[in-house]
Amino acid sequence: PWPGGGRLGRHWRRFHPQASLLSLGYDIPAEMVHELQRDGAADAATSTISHTVAVDLGCGTGIAGAAMRPFCKGTLLGCDLSGGMIRLAKKKRGPDEKRIYDKLETVDAVAFLHRSLEPASADLIVAADVTVYMRSLEGLMQGAARCRDQAQGPYGRPEPQPPKRPSGRGSGQPEARSCAERSY
Repeated sequence: PWPGGGRLGRHWRRFHPQASLLSLGYDIPAEMVHELQRDGAADAATSTISHTVAVDLGCGTGIAGAAMRPFCKGTLLGCDLSGGMIRLAKKKRGPDEKRIYDKLETVDAVAFLHRSLEPASADLIVAADVTVYMRSLEGLMQGAARCRDQAQGPYGRPEPQPPKRPSGRGSGQPEARSCAERSY
């Protein structure tokens, strides 16, 4: 049977109503959280991946939000184009019976980033499984860059500065590779 989307997926789900992404072994959101924690994006003491505002673009029914919520100490926002998906995400509760998301909007991810978030307001922005549906990522990346708290570095922590090196091509490089200074 075909578990994917489209006409075949709808036909398959009609005859296999118990099928869901989770029953099919879908674990991208849990893997995403694990990778953020493993790669040093999380606070080592608490495994926290977001301290202020985390954004789940294309949140769907809230599978990624449910994986992220225990490790987000601030606000968790979600958006999706589908009102039906948003309705399901609003019903989703965590182990503590609280809502997964603090705020949900039925809106395009790019519009959400440009209209609903203040500049430099989010310390984590994720787009699990939504970018494959976009024709261009330019607006999404521009919006994410506008909304991310750049002082927090790529993973919500202050970005380490590279060590000072002598200027010039290849100077001071043990591998004899050329390097460019940040200003370049």
